[in-house]
Formats: sequence, structure tokens, C-alpha cells
Amino acid sequence: MEQTANNKQNKNKIRNKLLIKTSMNLRRPPLALQKIAEEKLNENWAKIPDEIRDLRIWNANNEFIRARCDEQFLLCFLRSAQHNMELAETKLKSFYRLRDKYPACLRAPSFKDPKFKEFLEQGIVLFLPKPIAEDGPMIILLRLSLFSVERNTFSEVMQNLHLMQELVMLEEDNATISGIIYLIDCENITLKNLYNLLYVDKLINIFTDGLPLPVKSVHFIHEPHLLDVAINIIKFMFKKQIPNLHCHGSNLADLYKTIPQNILPLEYGGSYRNLNDLVSYCVHKIYSHQKYFMEDFSFGTTLHWQMCLNAFRNETTSYRILEWLKIFIY
Repeated sequence: MEQTANNKQNKNKIRNKLLIKTSMNLRRPPLALQKIAEEKLNENWAKIPDEIRDLRIWNANNEFIRARCDEQFLLCFLRSAQHNMELAETKLKSFYRLRDKYPACLRAPSFKDPKFKEFLEQGIVLFLPKPIAEDGPMIILLRLSLFSVERNTFSEVMQNLHLMQELVMLEEDNATISGIIYLIDCENITLKNLYNLLYVDKLINIFTDGLPLPVKSVHFIHEPHLLDVAINIIKFMFKKQIPNLHCHGSNLADLYKTIPQNILPLEYGGSYRNLNDLVSYCVHKIYSHQKYFMEDFSFGTTLHWQMCLNAFRNETTSYRILEWLKIFIY
């Protein structure tokens, strides 16, 4: 037993040394963003390699999570935690456990399936290539009226949203430093579409905890009166998770106070591309990261964690449940 423990310790030491020596390949943000990161996120560029090294060591010694360890990926979680190491670890665990909680929504994409590409080409979820300002948030656009319960499932929408979010997270420092604004177009939405409000708790959970992207605000446009009432209820119920939720109706002039017209598609009174071009751009971006996304879903919670989780679910006595809880607090 002692020899086995010593062998395990020696392996960990060797693995940790290799992690420490790994070179860093990080994208440095523009000066305007770097200043915000320093002032609001406690970012010190000189310390980032050491912080990433520490996260890698934590991951290597963790029995329950096998996390991706790319430098840029880990930096996103450090920023979300304002470079608090303990909080960054918690956010990484939450990221992977959400995949267990919502497997239908956060599953690996089927790039070889023509239906997957057809769904992407509907353009239900898109991201705008430009931020609202040089140091401002990025925009994710959801066109809910295009969602058809006859053709698609809510899980497909959530999978698509998650892919777009992660793509923005990886490529845009504006998103990880200044955050995300969601623009939700409800024009011509039907009662069948409104049925998906039953999943609003799942939606907000994935919005706010699914990825390390701070949600700055959510803006609804072209919403019918019935949905306006529902949104106000949601606003009250989830005011902590989404404090800045706005309903604009058809008053896009009010929307332009937050999102400038020069970054919006032509169909929204903007001057930056049309929606067809934007759909093609986003689909191309997703497929150009095909290898990354397929690798990404090879990471997650370990078999050890799954065994503990299943045992916890099957226990009936409070004593055994408390015993299992000790395993979860690590």
C-alpha cells in the first residue's frame, strides 16, 4: 500500500514538473481592454503563466474533473473569477458538471450529420463580429421566431447557443473582459414558441453558468404584449442572475442607445452586413473550429465522479447521504 502511494506521489511530481515547464501561447488583448482587465478583473499579465500553471496542477491532481488545459481556455475562467484561483476552480467544475446536468443541451455536435448544418443555417443563434465599442461587450443574437417545434427541439437551440458562446469566448477578448449582451428578437413569435418559457430556468442556468462570460444585459425586441408580461415575471424571479433585462418592443431607437447601429445587420436598421452574410459567417466559424469542439467533448467529469453521483442518487438513509456529501466537498 505504501509503495503504491509513493508511486502515485512520484507520478504527480513528474506530471507537475512537466506542467510547470509548458510554454505559454496567450493572445494579449489591446491596451483599452488590458486596462479594464487590470482595473476590474485584477489581471496582472506577468502573473498569468503562474496562475495557469497552478490551474493545470490542480486539474492533474483532481480525481473528479478532467479539464481542458489550453492556455486561452483557462485564462477565460481566471478572468471570470477575477483571477481568484479557488473561484476559477469552482467555475471549471461547474462548467463540466452542467454537461452532466443537461446532457441533451450540452452534447457534442454532430458535424457529419446534414441536419446539424441545416439547423445552423437557419440562423436562430448568431454572434455579431464587432463589439459595441473598442473596449465593449460582444453581441449574441437569438431569433426565436425561427425556432419551429415541428422541425427542431429546444435542446438543439441550447446546443447551438452553447457552441456560439464558446466560440466567442475563445476568439474575443472583449467577451471575456467586457462581457456579453444578448439581443433576443421575438418578432412573429407564436404560442408554440412561448411554450419554451417552461425551460427558462435551464436557459438562464446555461446563460450564466455554462461558460465564463459575464452577462451585461439582455434586450428583447418585437416582443408581443403577452410575452412582455412573462418577461417581467422572469425579470423579477431572476434579477440576481440577469440584473439588466430590457424590453424595447418595436422601439429600436431605444435599443440603439446600447447597441450602435453600425454593428447591427441591415435588417435591424444597421449598416454592417445582412443576415444571410452573417449566417454564412457564423456557420463557417463553427465548422472551422470542428477539431476543437470534438476534442472539447472528450473532457469532463470522470468515472469516479459519476460513480459517486450515482451512489448519492441511490442512497436512501440520511446517514449514508451525509457520508457521500463528504466526497463532494473537495
